[in-house]
Amino acid sequence: MGGLDLPQRAIREQIANSIHVVVQQARFVDGTRKITQIAEVVGMEDDGSVRLQNIFEFRRLASERGTVQGEFRATGYMPTFLGEFITMGLCADGEYL
Repeated sequence: MGGLDLPQRAIREQIANSIHVVVQQARFVDGTRKITQIAEVVGMEDDGSVRLQNIFEFRRLASERGTVQGEFRATGYMPTFLGEFITMGLCADGEYL
């Protein structure tokens, strides 16, 4: 679509409709890299920003001997694609609870 002058909102809408999940990774003070969030792209706000809904988050608990400790927790949000995952056999019905 090069050479087209599209409004910024139209470009953001195309991106929001193309990307379903965002996985965020961060580097911690101990030098390790960990996934810190997994979020579903659920649409757009009125101001044109992309709206995300967190599915999982990394919760930092402590630093032991210079290493970052924590756990990955579900936020309680059930993603819209969960039914498709169950149909495809990627997770069993009830496994996500």
